[in-house]
Parts: sequence; structure tokens; C-alpha cells
Amino acid sequence: MKQMDAWWAHASWCIDGGIETAACKPFLTWATVAVVAIGLLLLWMFRARLFMPLLIWIEEMKLRARDRKIADPETMARYKVDDSKLRSDPAQENVEQRIRDALLKKKLTDRQRRHHQKTGHEKP
Repeated sequence: MKQMDAWWAHASWCIDGGIETAACKPFLTWATVAVVAIGLLLLWMFRARLFMPLLIWIEEMKLRARDRKIADPETMARYKVDDSKLRSDPAQENVEQRIRDALLKKKLTDRQRRHHQKTGHEKP
């Protein structure tokens, strides 16, 4: 509390007429920093309130533009896939196993190729 009283006494003395003295320069500097910080904060809040409707309007325009790109339900129904025409191909049912077999075969051929390259017996 004593420090606050001392600060207040110093601030009062500087405001009363000794603001140009060397002892008041730190007070003047900090007062200027505080005023600028408060001013910037108020300006930021004002900018946010001023531009908020504009930002909402811009977002709404983006949503409307996106909605215009999507076809209406009638058009979507016209290009819907007919499931009755799809048939199950026996070759496609075991796709996962075929992929595993192909990867294993590739792995083996790559190993053999590296081995032949190291030994100098590379196949043409």
C-alpha cells in the first residue's frame, strides 16, 4: 500500500507541473504506453463490432455459392445409379487376397533382382 501511495504522490507531482523534469520521464513513458495500449484495445473492439456484420455477410455469400454448385434433388434423382444393373463379378470378390498375393510376388522378385545385381548375375 505504501508503494501505491508513493506512486500516486509521484504521479500527482508530475501532473501538477513537473512533467518535463528527468524524474517524471519514466512516469510519462509508462502513461503513454498505457494510453496507447488502451487505445489499441478499444480500436480492436470497435473494428470487431464494425466488421462483424460484413464477415457474416461474406460467409453467407460463400454458403449460397456452394449451394448453387450442388444440383437440385430432381437432377440428382435423374443421375442416380440403378443397383439392379450392377452384378457381382467372381473375380472381384477376392480382391484383398489378390492384392496380398501380388505384393508378395513383387517383394520376392525385388529381392531376387537385388541379389542378382549384387552377385553380378543380372537377368536381362
